[in-house]
Amino acid sequence: MKKLEEYVFSIPDFPKAGILFRDVTGVLASGEGFRLAVDAFCRRLEGEFLDWRKVVPMNSPIKLIASVSELAASVDRVGLIVSEKYKSPIRCTFANQELQMRTSTTIGSAEDKCSYAGDGQELEIGFNVRYMADALRAIPSEEVTLELTNGLSPIVLTPVDEKSDFAYMVLPVRIKG
Repeated sequence: MKKLEEYVFSIPDFPKAGILFRDVTGVLASGEGFRLAVDAFCRRLEGEFLDWRKVVPMNSPIKLIASVSELAASVDRVGLIVSEKYKSPIRCTFANQELQMRTSTTIGSAEDKCSYAGDGQELEIGFNVRYMADALRAIPSEEVTLELTNGLSPIVLTPVDEKSDFAYMVLPVRIKG
């Protein structure tokens, strides 16, 4: 029986000198290679994991309803100046049924607004723009409930209606005053 490594081909100096390219086509093309890869991933997932039920905030005092598409578009616009090189959290302020998002990096600043229903209690919280955008892209409904506790607790995105069943939690990022 072959080892998983035997299905991966190494191509030195490709596409340029000093780079080692690893071709996994052999893993995907072979039933045995694919099985070995799945087994390797599953072994890494075994063990003790955090009990997520104890971490997800329950009975959040702030519950807001927003359009997923409007929220995602605002996050995407503000996130245009954020990259791996220019990291900066988005600062979210929930006040007067309007979510103000802003960020600032060495290449500039960005700001956008999005409306929501509910009382945001002038809460201010920071998020990694990529994590928030990923959560919003995964939501299968048109509207979402934003459940918030305070500026240091996670936001939990849940369905507005009973048609969907999901809960996405995005951890906050500390923001400077």
